[in-house]
Amino acid sequence: MIRCLLALLCLLAGLVLAWQHPLWPTVALALFYGWVVAVAWRPWLWLFVVPACLPFLNFWPWTGWQAFDEFDLLLLGALAGGYAHSVIQGRAGGVLTVNKPPRIFTSGNPGLLFALTLATVVSLVLGLVSAGLLDDKVDLSFAASQGLTYESVWNVLRVAKSFFFALLFAPLWALALQTEASRKRAQNLFGNGMLVGLTVVSLVALWERAAYPGWLEFSTRYRTTALFWEMHVGGAAIDAYLVIATPFLGWALGSTRRRALWAGLAVLAILTCYAILTTFSRGVYLAVMIPLVWMALSAWVRKRGLSLRNATSSAAARINGASWRSKAGFALALLLVFEVLGVVFGGTFMAERMASAQDDLNSRVEHWRRGIKLLETPMDWAFGKGLGRLPALYAQISPETEFSGAIRLKRSPLLDAHVADKTPAIVSPQRISPASSTYVTLYGPAFNDELGGLFSLTQRVDFSKIAAYTVNLRARADTEADLRLKICEKHQIYEANCHYRDLKIRPAADGQWQTVTIPLRGRSASPNATFLPRYGVFSMSLINVGSALDVQKIGLTGPGGKEILQNGDFSQDLSHWFSSSQSYYLPWHIDNVYLELLIERGWVGLILLVAWVLVGLCRLARASDARQRNGLARYGVAALVGAAVIGLVSSWMDVPRVAFIVFMLLFLSAQMHRNLAVDVLHDGKTQ
Repeated sequence: MIRCLLALLCLLAGLVLAWQHPLWPTVALALFYGWVVAVAWRPWLWLFVVPACLPFLNFWPWTGWQAFDEFDLLLLGALAGGYAHSVIQGRAGGVLTVNKPPRIFTSGNPGLLFALTLATVVSLVLGLVSAGLLDDKVDLSFAASQGLTYESVWNVLRVAKSFFFALLFAPLWALALQTEASRKRAQNLFGNGMLVGLTVVSLVALWERAAYPGWLEFSTRYRTTALFWEMHVGGAAIDAYLVIATPFLGWALGSTRRRALWAGLAVLAILTCYAILTTFSRGVYLAVMIPLVWMALSAWVRKRGLSLRNATSSAAARINGASWRSKAGFALALLLVFEVLGVVFGGTFMAERMASAQDDLNSRVEHWRRGIKLLETPMDWAFGKGLGRLPALYAQISPETEFSGAIRLKRSPLLDAHVADKTPAIVSPQRISPASSTYVTLYGPAFNDELGGLFSLTQRVDFSKIAAYTVNLRARADTEADLRLKICEKHQIYEANCHYRDLKIRPAADGQWQTVTIPLRGRSASPNATFLPRYGVFSMSLINVGSALDVQKIGLTGPGGKEILQNGDFSQDLSHWFSSSQSYYLPWHIDNVYLELLIERGWVGLILLVAWVLVGLCRLARASDARQRNGLARYGVAALVGAAVIGLVSSWMDVPRVAFIVFMLLFLSAQMHRNLAVDVLHDGKTQ
């Protein structure tokens, strides 16, 4: 009964979410339904598809849908299909029984997991109340989940969803690992899915570097972001993902016996190393190196029966008599070393990063101190300020920590308005009838004028090499607003070769809308260094402090007078629009996952989650030594260790896709622990 109810709830939630898709509701519904049927037919599919799609199944810049994304639809479909299969199999008299409840709190340490779940629910409730859920004016429409404001209820749900999704997948892990044959298949599928995801990230990173700074340009201050759109306000999404996924590449290299496949994996290792290096993140380098070194040493000791003391000294003596795998591995290691040296010493950016390490540490420590000051009462210290509340509360500390801007989607009655002629660029007065009651309000920084123009409402566009762009704008302001309009070569957070114009909008009588037509100034886009495409981004932001501007319609004409922007009248809410911060990310991240847990979940949540991670590490380590039955477990240990290390200098809990995969590995550890106990008992009876 419980499995049936969960299947129906996940199916209903997925159908509602698909129908609310900002751009392709019909396509989303069809694909979601097909995915549910596929998983109900072949329940092991999700083990491969979910990790494979994790790095790219998110279309924020096009949908404007930031609280939810297409990856959520994938998870809901996998849950609905997986539970439906267990119900059908139980009724058919298979090994599964529909009468048994899902194994969520029945394996490993159920008390610890139950306490952690309860603490997470408490933090979720605190976050929702703090964000104004009980306020009559709070907007809970799906449109409000677009153009996410980090002080809203939607951010609380965005941060919370990863844990609860993983919790619902726990019974499906149990079903996938119930026999030794299914366990081997499940581990292979999951590991191969992680490899596919890592391949996607590495190839996108290769394209990004080639299209923008250049493959061998290591002096430009450009850091790879791939398709992790969560980095529109900075953060370490790609850093954490690479740290977690890289050990699975080590698993593949160590387990394959086919030379051609090993060669392909070696190429992937070189590409992955390039992606890691071009993040120019010192924390990533350390968090990748520590688990990989541990894996290499443990594998050598296990294979050779050596102690750690003499494992290294005897390595050179064994090379001449080694197999092709050992020789190829040694050659790959040399190539990777040369690649590291080439990136680190082939430009000045990494040298600048290393030289500024002490200053960065000092500023980060001050950043942490400010965040801890948010905990004021014993209740705050015990249970935190609530999930997803860190950005909003940190931004209120002082003018130095405020948001650099914001956007709001608003609606008004359909009324005629006069267009006033108040600036040199405004066309002659005329009477107009707005086509839509929907408009967007842009906000500049409230106090700090150094943050002016750093927060933008953006749209991805094709950037022609012909320098002729004209903006058509319908806007109004209650106070004088300085608006910056730009179109630049840009992937996510780094700009180049911009066409721009600063425009002053003065208040008009009786709140009248003003229509502006103004050309942008700038030089043509630089030619591509490769044949790979290079895209652009149009943005608008406010420069002056305390300013606000209502924008009812925005148009951008390019070569031949062709309209470039989509949904310029906001009739589709914020579809195609995406907010972005430039060069300033202070309030959005505390840059330490443990402090983030403390501030949002309190000592209770922090201690319980850290304890769960430690228990999971112990389980995976034990499973990896259990007669080689769980070959993937050792790499799960490496992934969790990497996540723990990168968490010392970065926050990844606010990146749902990355947090989800961490929680999935922890639930995998619980199931491996249960299956290991069953195997040991079975072996004892056999003997």
